[in-house]
Amino acid sequence: MNIGKTELVKQIADAHGTSQTQVRATLDAVLEAIIGNLNTGHAVRLQGFGSFTVKERPARKVRNPRTGEQVDAPASRKLSFKPAPTALN
Repeated sequence: MNIGKTELVKQIADAHGTSQTQVRATLDAVLEAIIGNLNTGHAVRLQGFGSFTVKERPARKVRNPRTGEQVDAPASRKLSFKPAPTALN
């Protein structure tokens, strides 16, 4: 089962006796901070949860599987998340 942002906000608000509006604002601020740091090249490590990093992928030659033709793939960035060992227990 997948949990969306709305359900997550509701669960947190219920667990802590806070309003969903306050929880949503806090969650949005946390996510903004994480995204902002990742966009500037900083890794974000949350002890007991995991770490977010951005991996740079250089430009390279790839093969089109349909035609077999070699094409250029541009450089790109990929988000990576590694859960903390204790996060899944």
